Amino acid sequence: MTEIWRTSDTHFGHGLEAIWGARGFHSVGEHDAAVFESIASVVKASDKIIHFGDLAIEGTWELGLDYWRALPGKKVLIIGNHDRIFGNKRDRDAFFAAYAEVFTSGIYSFTRERLAGRSFIQSHFPYWPNDRVVARHEAFRQINTGLPIVHGHTHSTDVHEWPGHFGVGWDAWRRPVAQGELISWLETLPAIKEVR
Repeated sequence: MTEIWRTSDTHFGHGLEAIWGARGFHSVGEHDAAVFESIASVVKASDKIIHFGDLAIEGTWELGLDYWRALPGKKVLIIGNHDRIFGNKRDRDAFFAAYAEVFTSGIYSFTRERLAGRSFIQSHFPYWPNDRVVARHEAFRQINTGLPIVHGHTHSTDVHEWPGHFGVGWDAWRRPVAQGELISWLETLPAIKEVR
């Protein structure tokens, strides 16, 4: 049976102890191996895995692609602010082909989807202004029109930091999120009349 998985903020190769140390690891190598194994242990060849951005940081983007290339399944990227192809990077076009070689099922800034009779947004970022006191990346964030949003970016261990938000970050789950888990959450939300 085909499964759809979601995760974000794997930060492969990120040398800052603030990343790997906060996640309980003793080195970046230990971190990378454990994060990769948590994903590789569940994703099958018939599955789809959607990465919600920040696969790696700018300086380790090739390492991040190498890890992702080693996974089976169909791969989708929703671009994050640390990905080399993020919209505010002047040289992003020089790296797009390398990302497209790995993420063969799609690369997006965001998507609008529908499951369990409910529409929702998929984006690296939560709605503004939830996660920052100082404005960052506002031009790349979705406007909150009342639709639920599935996101990464925050590194929070709280899946539901704000109403209508569903975080799929590795910090919150320590593994990919299965489609059924997202559907279960969507079904708890009140139906809204959509404006198109």
